[in-house]
Amino acid sequence: MKVFKEQQMQLSQHRELRVLRQQIFDNLGYRYTASRTLGHVRQVMVVVPFSKANFRGLFLQQVSLPVCQELLEEKPLENCFGGRAITVPAENMGEVDAILGDNWDVRTFDTNTVCRVVRAEGLRISWGYKKREMFSHRDCPRCNWAEDSGDARPEVCSPAVSYMVGEPELHFTFTRRRGHWVTGLM
Repeated sequence: MKVFKEQQMQLSQHRELRVLRQQIFDNLGYRYTASRTLGHVRQVMVVVPFSKANFRGLFLQQVSLPVCQELLEEKPLENCFGGRAITVPAENMGEVDAILGDNWDVRTFDTNTVCRVVRAEGLRISWGYKKREMFSHRDCPRCNWAEDSGDARPEVCSPAVSYMVGEPELHFTFTRRRGHWVTGLM
C-alpha cells in the first residue's frame, strides 16, 4: 500500500515509540467482551517490546513522579511490574503527551464516532522481563503410568518446571471510552 507523505502523520524517530503508538491506536477501536453481554471492554493493556535504555530515557527521565526518580537510581534497573509500576495521574498526562506526541490518545472513525483514552483516570506503565513458566510431563509418573506396572497411579501430576525469560517489554494500561465527536469527549 502506498502512503502519501503529505497525508502521513509525523511520528517519533524512536522505533519502539512508533510501535507503542500504533498499538495504542489499534486498541482504541471497540471490541466486545467474550460474553457480549457485559458491554465494551474499557480497560486495555498494550504490551510491546521495549529496551531498558529507551524506557529509562523516555519514561523515567521525562515523567516527573517520585517513583520514576527512585527507579532511575536503581543500578541495575529491575522489573517494575505490580506495585513498582508507574501510575501516571491525570495532572501528569501532559508529560506523556510530550513523549508520545499529539493525538496519541484519540482515534476518530469515518463516522462521527471517537474512541479516546479517559485522561481523568490516568494510566499505568510497567516494564521488565516477564518470566514464563513451561511444564514438561515427559517424566511425570502420573502421565507415564502403565496399568501393568503393579503400582497405583499417582493422584497428582508432577511435571518438571522450566522458565523462559523473553525480551524486555512495556505494559501500557489505560481506560478508553467511545462517543460522538459532536457531543465532545474531552
